[in-house]
Amino acid sequence: MYKLQVHKPAEHYVAFLPPVVKSAALLSADTNMLKATIDDAIRQSIINSKQLNLISQDEVAPIVQSGKAKLTFADKLHKLKQATGAQEVVTAELNCMQPQCYLTLVRLEAPNWTVKARKQWPIITDNYSQMYHSSSQQLTALFPDFDSKYIAMAQLSDEVQIEHIELYQKVQQVGDYTEQLFMRIKEAIEQTPQLYANYELLREVALSLYQQSQQTEYLDIANKLLFNSPTAYQNTPAFAKNAMLIAVARQDWLAAKQYLTKAEQVGANTLTLYELQGLLYLQQDQLPEAQQAFELALKIRVSPIIKQNLAQVLWWQGQIEEAKQLLNEVINVSPQNYMANQLLADIALTEGELVVAIKQYKQAIEIKPDSIDLSNLSIAYSLQGEFEQALVVAQQAVDINPEHISFRLNLADIEKALGLSESYPANYLKVVELTQDKLTLDSYLEVAQAYSQLGEAKLALQALNKAISIASDHNEYVFTAALVYSVIGEYQSALMYIEKSLAIGYHPMWFNLPWFKSWCQKEEFIALLQQYDSSFSCASVLN
Repeated sequence: MYKLQVHKPAEHYVAFLPPVVKSAALLSADTNMLKATIDDAIRQSIINSKQLNLISQDEVAPIVQSGKAKLTFADKLHKLKQATGAQEVVTAELNCMQPQCYLTLVRLEAPNWTVKARKQWPIITDNYSQMYHSSSQQLTALFPDFDSKYIAMAQLSDEVQIEHIELYQKVQQVGDYTEQLFMRIKEAIEQTPQLYANYELLREVALSLYQQSQQTEYLDIANKLLFNSPTAYQNTPAFAKNAMLIAVARQDWLAAKQYLTKAEQVGANTLTLYELQGLLYLQQDQLPEAQQAFELALKIRVSPIIKQNLAQVLWWQGQIEEAKQLLNEVINVSPQNYMANQLLADIALTEGELVVAIKQYKQAIEIKPDSIDLSNLSIAYSLQGEFEQALVVAQQAVDINPEHISFRLNLADIEKALGLSESYPANYLKVVELTQDKLTLDSYLEVAQAYSQLGEAKLALQALNKAISIASDHNEYVFTAALVYSVIGEYQSALMYIEKSLAIGYHPMWFNLPWFKSWCQKEEFIALLQQYDSSFSCASVLN
């Protein structure tokens, strides 16, 4: 942490608003492709500047695209500064009136959003390569005071540029992450490795597919392509950040630390270094250190993403009210912020506020449908005793990601709770199959649950013991141990882990699931749960 606190020049943060296209129905070109071309060209030019720092789309879009608030343009800019600490904003407008199209870039400066610079030039809308290159050049001209670049941007053929823009559009504007899209990005990089903007698309889609499927091949392919990239690109902060995030996902902590050091060496800004350091600490379960890194980052610039990361750290350390306060600060400025709504739902679920959890998950799903939220929503319905509704939602999550182990396990649990004996054994066996070659804590916990539900007590305990040996100093295994011992009928061991689960923050409602029904006749079990919730009873357990 000390190493990152060296003196650096003041950092300059720029937000780029989504481009606007105005035409008198004269355009033959695809309007969305035009927007994506301009959007990517300007963003990559800011990223490529050694002195400018781009505020991410994830921070900007929920504010400027909010249709419900009916804010004026000036109000949105003030809200943007409040939420992100933007010092300047760049706008782009493509105006096509017969017989010519013109692209206008405007540089606006906080706090009064006065026009600091303006560039306008004619555009040929059916030449994407020229449009991309000229947009990049004009952005540089718009910021003559910040003209130092990391690498020269390659001028490419229109065919290559169109393919890249189509990929960019699918990733950044549609968000449709599929294996087919991943393979298209892979092929584009193999054919044109000097098109550096594709590496960020590769990393984003690879991490998303891995998170949804748990298939490490996406990370392996992305890692290999990154390290086959041109040397010039490997000496940029963008490369170091992409490499580090993939290393963190692979839990290769040594490599992640090396890329963090490299990011600093090649000139990454201090905010990025603190943010990456915080993510590394968070994934290694070093929560006090993660908290310190995120708090230092927030001192440099207000950021909803960093607030969300800090809220997660606070929540995991038991500082629930402080976490909620941070998330509500984000939502007050940006009601459509996906991550803030999702985290509030997760917190509500663990606290036993099921009505709030269901409402927040539905809100998050409305903003961005995600199988993780569908699976968690099904868990909330299960805890509320609404197993039929839970089944519908859990099936949706599995249909989207059939290879995701925990989604499949959740579906099997719900099917067993409903007595669907024709389907649940196959799903538990699928969990066992999917975990065959995995030696991680999560896979051992998942296979332990599956074996216990299939009546294979010995195999369940073998897997559970392997998990405990990995995580003996942590608490990840405690609730699973309570569940497994309950299912196989070992009361004293189950009670010990139920008590541990309650002590680390599990709400008593989690023990109202069918797997704990056999203990409802035991006064010791009821008394323990009522220490944490005086109203607890077994009345709502599914018969």
